[in-house]
Amino acid sequence: MFENATNASIIAQYAAGQQTRHLLLYGPAGSGKSEAAKIIINTCVPAGLNSPFNQPIHPMSYKHDDFLSLLNDWNWEMSSCGSPRGYTVIDEVDQFKPAMLMKLRAFMDEYGSVGTITSTTNT
Repeated sequence: MFENATNASIIAQYAAGQQTRHLLLYGPAGSGKSEAAKIIINTCVPAGLNSPFNQPIHPMSYKHDDFLSLLNDWNWEMSSCGSPRGYTVIDEVDQFKPAMLMKLRAFMDEYGSVGTITSTTNT
Protein backbone atom coordinates (compact mmCIF):
# COMPACT_ATOMS: atom_id res chain seq x y z
CA MET A 1 0.00 0.00 0.00
CA PHE A 2 2.89 2.38 0.72
CA GLU A 3 5.44 3.12 -1.97
CA ASN A 4 8.12 4.12 0.50
CA ALA A 5 9.52 1.09 2.36
CA THR A 6 10.51 3.19 5.38
CA ASN A 7 6.98 4.55 5.75
CA ALA A 8 5.51 1.06 5.35
CA SER A 9 7.86 -0.23 8.06
CA ILE A 10 6.91 2.56 10.47
CA ILE A 11 3.17 1.96 9.97
CA ALA A 12 3.71 -1.79 10.44
CA GLN A 13 5.61 -1.17 13.71
CA TYR A 14 2.76 0.98 15.06
CA ALA A 15 0.12 -1.50 13.89
CA ALA A 16 2.01 -4.32 15.63
CA GLY A 17 2.18 -2.30 18.85
CA GLN A 18 5.97 -2.12 18.68
CA GLN A 19 5.87 1.68 18.64
CA THR A 20 3.60 3.59 21.00
CA ARG A 21 4.85 7.15 20.78
CA HIS A 22 2.52 9.73 19.27
CA LEU A 23 2.66 9.80 15.49
CA LEU A 24 2.25 12.67 13.02
CA LEU A 25 1.54 11.62 9.44
CA TYR A 26 2.06 14.41 6.94
CA GLY A 27 2.05 14.71 3.19
CA PRO A 28 -0.08 15.85 0.28
CA ALA A 29 -3.78 15.07 0.07
CA GLY A 30 -4.38 11.53 -1.13
CA SER A 31 -1.02 10.16 0.06
CA GLY A 32 -2.57 7.60 2.44
CA LYS A 33 -2.24 9.35 5.81
CA SER A 34 -5.80 8.68 6.96
CA GLU A 35 -5.66 5.11 5.69
CA ALA A 36 -2.45 4.51 7.63
CA ALA A 37 -4.09 5.87 10.79
CA LYS A 38 -7.06 3.54 10.23
CA ILE A 39 -4.73 0.57 9.82
CA ILE A 40 -3.09 1.37 13.16
CA ILE A 41 -6.41 1.74 15.01
CA ASN A 42 -8.04 -1.28 13.41
CA THR A 43 -5.04 -3.45 14.26
CA CYS A 44 -4.36 -2.21 17.80
CA VAL A 45 -7.93 -1.91 19.08
CA PRO A 46 -10.10 -5.00 18.54
CA ALA A 47 -13.26 -2.90 18.00
CA GLY A 48 -11.27 -0.58 15.73
CA LEU A 49 -13.02 2.38 14.19
CA ASN A 50 -16.36 0.62 14.65
CA SER A 51 -16.25 1.58 18.30
CA PRO A 52 -18.39 4.63 19.09
CA PHE A 53 -15.55 5.85 21.32
CA ASN A 54 -12.92 5.61 18.63
CA GLN A 55 -14.08 7.78 15.77
CA PRO A 56 -11.46 10.10 14.29
CA ILE A 57 -11.47 13.60 15.73
CA HIS A 58 -11.94 16.45 13.28
CA PRO A 59 -10.85 19.85 14.68
CA MET A 60 -13.66 21.76 12.95
CA SER A 61 -16.33 19.68 14.73
CA TYR A 62 -14.56 18.97 18.03
CA LYS A 63 -16.90 20.17 20.80
CA HIS A 64 -14.57 20.10 23.84
CA ASP A 65 -12.26 22.82 25.13
CA ASP A 66 -9.61 20.30 26.23
CA PHE A 67 -8.64 16.67 25.59
CA LEU A 68 -9.43 15.03 28.92
CA SER A 69 -12.41 13.23 27.36
CA LEU A 70 -9.86 11.10 25.51
CA LEU A 71 -8.91 9.49 28.82
CA ASN A 72 -12.45 8.07 29.11
CA ASP A 73 -12.22 6.73 25.57
CA TRP A 74 -8.83 5.18 26.25
CA ASN A 75 -10.02 3.58 29.48
CA TRP A 76 -12.99 2.11 27.60
CA GLU A 77 -10.70 0.73 24.88
CA MET A 78 -8.46 -0.90 27.47
CA SER A 79 -11.20 -2.31 29.70
CA SER A 80 -13.85 -3.27 27.14
CA CYS A 81 -11.83 -3.98 24.00
CA GLY A 82 -8.73 -5.52 25.50
CA SER A 83 -6.46 -2.90 24.01
CA PRO A 84 -3.10 -2.57 25.80
CA ARG A 85 -3.39 1.25 25.62
CA GLY A 86 -5.67 3.91 24.23
CA TYR A 87 -5.57 5.07 20.63
CA THR A 88 -6.98 8.20 19.02
CA VAL A 89 -6.84 9.56 15.47
CA ILE A 90 -6.95 13.30 14.84
CA ASP A 91 -7.48 14.16 11.17
CA GLU A 92 -6.00 17.45 9.99
CA VAL A 93 -4.62 18.35 13.43
CA ASP A 94 -3.30 21.65 12.05
CA GLN A 95 -6.87 22.94 11.83
CA PHE A 96 -7.02 23.33 15.61
CA LYS A 97 -6.55 26.90 16.79
CA PRO A 98 -3.17 27.62 18.42
CA ALA A 99 -4.60 27.52 21.96
CA MET A 100 -6.02 24.05 21.37
CA LEU A 101 -2.77 22.87 19.83
CA MET A 102 -1.00 23.94 23.03
CA LYS A 103 -3.56 22.02 25.11
CA LEU A 104 -3.10 18.99 22.88
CA ARG A 105 0.67 19.14 23.31
CA ALA A 106 0.31 19.36 27.10
CA PHE A 107 -2.15 16.44 27.09
CA MET A 108 0.19 14.33 24.98
CA ASP A 109 3.13 15.10 27.27
CA GLU A 110 1.15 14.22 30.39
CA TYR A 111 -0.71 11.12 29.19
CA GLY A 112 1.64 9.64 26.60
CA SER A 113 2.18 6.58 28.78
CA VAL A 114 -1.55 5.77 28.63
CA GLY A 115 -2.39 6.26 24.97
CA THR A 116 -1.19 7.07 21.48
CA ILE A 117 -2.46 9.89 19.29
CA THR A 118 -2.00 9.49 15.55
CA SER A 119 -2.52 12.80 13.77
CA THR A 120 -2.64 13.71 10.10
CA THR A 121 -1.87 16.99 8.35
CA ASN A 122 -1.26 18.21 4.82
CA THR A 123 1.26 20.82 5.94
